[in-house]
Amino acid sequence: MWSLGCMLAELLTGYPLFPGEDEYDQLACIIELLGKPPNSLIQNSKRATYFFTPAGNPRYCSITVLEDGTNIVGGGMSRRGKTRGPPGSKTLVRALKGCQDEVFHDFLRKCLEWDPDKRMTPEVAMRHPWLKRRLPPAPVTSISSGSAPTGNYKDNKIISITSTNEKDSNQTKSAVKTSEEYFKRNSLRF
Repeated sequence: MWSLGCMLAELLTGYPLFPGEDEYDQLACIIELLGKPPNSLIQNSKRATYFFTPAGNPRYCSITVLEDGTNIVGGGMSRRGKTRGPPGSKTLVRALKGCQDEVFHDFLRKCLEWDPDKRMTPEVAMRHPWLKRRLPPAPVTSISSGSAPTGNYKDNKIISITSTNEKDSNQTKSAVKTSEEYFKRNSLRF
């Protein structure tokens, strides 16, 4: 589901959601958008010390200690000098280049949940309002009688349909036309 969320964001914007230069910077990009991972995930990570300080702060961040002892977590820089903000400082609207679709944001947030046990499953995703409003119409499921229509395909498009029953053939042609129109209207529109 994590990969699906990343791919959908990239399809929308044309850019990777987390454009890290290496694994260290990749994690910085993720933390900048999603905030710090839960402490339980950090504690169970075999390589946590590479990415996090003993206090649990991301190593890419700068830490400023105020006179009263308060720690202020700031951003940092990638190895190539790209600015990375502090944990949770980047909004989805900014990451998605201005996309204001709150239902899509909710879908992505659920795909990009840090804890895999809390992350949305494919079964739950199929019932999510964002995906449900974009599913194509159900295929024609009943053929009146006779043999099922067959089609000739070229480049994944039906170029002709044959059937022993004219009613079945017309029904199938209508369903194909409806599906093609649907995908033309709705492809890659978020």
